[in-house]
Amino acid sequence: MKKLASLFLVAAFVFSFSVSFALAQAPSNPLYNQQLNSTTIGTEGPVSTSTDLVNLILKVVTWIAWIIAVLAVIFGLYAAILFITGGDSEDQRNKAKSILIYAVVGIIVALLAFGIVNITKTAFNIS
Repeated sequence: MKKLASLFLVAAFVFSFSVSFALAQAPSNPLYNQQLNSTTIGTEGPVSTSTDLVNLILKVVTWIAWIIAVLAVIFGLYAAILFITGGDSEDQRNKAKSILIYAVVGIIVALLAFGIVNITKTAFNIS
């Protein structure tokens, strides 16, 4: 059964590349502004000032911080379930302790990221 599953995964991996190359087409309208020159670069588009760039970076950092926070809470709950179901198993309790430590570190990192985002917004006077 393991050989069949691994063969299926390898076949899916190989065919996923061949299909994507076979169906690739040139876009009907280009993805870039054809009228860009040395005077218009940086004046059009979503990032045209340094404040826009900082805002974009802060949005990305905020999203990553939320993802880390949610994953840390999920892993904390998983560690709690391991503690509860561990019983007398020393190995399972040690595993739960290490997972809980990493979950707490993840929550701390997420909180620090939110703090850094707020400090940066204050420093750059961004609302």
